[in-house]
Amino acid sequence: MPPKKRREKPSEPWQPLVERFGLDGDETQLLARLWGEEKLTVGDHAALLEPRGRLRRHALAHVSSEHGEIAPPLRTDALQLAPGIFRPESLAISVARVDAKDESHPPSPRAIQVVRGDLPSANPRVASLDGCTRREAYGLAVALARFAARPVLFADGEALAAQRVSWTLVAALRREADLLGAALVIAQAGALGERWRALAAAPPAAPLHPPLVVLIGARDLAAVDGLETISITLPVPAIAPAPEKPAAREDGFDQIRQQAVRDAERALAGLRPQTARPSPPASAAAPAPSSPPAPSSPPAQASEPAPQNAAPIKRSKKGEMYFGAGGLAAQQPAAAPTPAGAPATEAAGGDNPNELARISTTSPDASVRIDAINKLAAFRSPAAVAALRANVRSEHAGVRAAAERAMAELFGPEWNRMRPVPKPVQPPRSDD
Repeated sequence: MPPKKRREKPSEPWQPLVERFGLDGDETQLLARLWGEEKLTVGDHAALLEPRGRLRRHALAHVSSEHGEIAPPLRTDALQLAPGIFRPESLAISVARVDAKDESHPPSPRAIQVVRGDLPSANPRVASLDGCTRREAYGLAVALARFAARPVLFADGEALAAQRVSWTLVAALRREADLLGAALVIAQAGALGERWRALAAAPPAAPLHPPLVVLIGARDLAAVDGLETISITLPVPAIAPAPEKPAAREDGFDQIRQQAVRDAERALAGLRPQTARPSPPASAAAPAPSSPPAPSSPPAQASEPAPQNAAPIKRSKKGEMYFGAGGLAAQQPAAAPTPAGAPATEAAGGDNPNELARISTTSPDASVRIDAINKLAAFRSPAAVAALRANVRSEHAGVRAAAERAMAELFGPEWNRMRPVPKPVQPPRSDD
């Protein structure tokens, strides 16, 4: 008969804790008693329950003392098993295991850069990370799970602070990370205050991976025993420079006058009557042989279009007052003038300033009024000046521009500039 196989005795549930944290015989015996949910007091075990002892440093035993959680134990203090062993999600509602395949919170490029470049280390490390927003914190944990090839535990420091978690519970987070060989990421770690030191416990005796604790938004880290401290700032994302705009330049007075002429020609092209030219009589159809032919007027040249890459010419404030906003390059080319031979409704008035003044203010034809205004620029009589001032306020752009040119020729380019009038000074009263 084959020999019977010897049944192996099942290992105790606390045995992984003994192996991971290197507990000795007395510590293992006390842990076994606490595992059985016995209500104990510190009693003779005070030497095993010092704040730097393995049972309290790794959050395996919890001492309820009136002097605080990290005070030396008294014999009468209550003793119990620490919470959440092998159950990290039960410690707080904000604690979660990070899935490397989580696509709902993809890591940002700068978080991936830090995970690949600065965080990896063969030594136990506590890292303080600045410049990481709340939205990027979980994405950084996902990047750590993807590229570091190890489990990751994530917790929100503000949520832990809102629950008023104890020192022992914060230390239990680090204990669970050591049991899993996981990196521990704490977002908004500054809300924990000095309880962050519970996360900076010394490494266990037999770690699966070098301990890594990432504190996002924490204060400056002081030196801790057995762990390397490092401060990292996420790189600022690069911003593409804005395209340079061509510098605008203001036009001069000569350009404003040229624009006024073009505006007037366009206005006259739409208002000048387009009547049919009467055919000459048969007797006058053929010109006399002795008379030379009348010279034909040269065709109006179209304004050259503005180049595409030229800088826009900005009108001055005075130019915008009379001709509207916009640059000279944006204007359309001037319309072709009216063909020669269109009859005028009135004569230009000869060289009589009074007759020219009357025509410039009463004629219904804008072209006749402009012709009369141009001739009035040679006279400085009261009637001529009054007619020009009346046409400066005309609603017709061409008439208004011609009157302004005539006033500038008579009184200079600053004819319409207001000059301050000094305040009259009252002479002192005399005694007479």
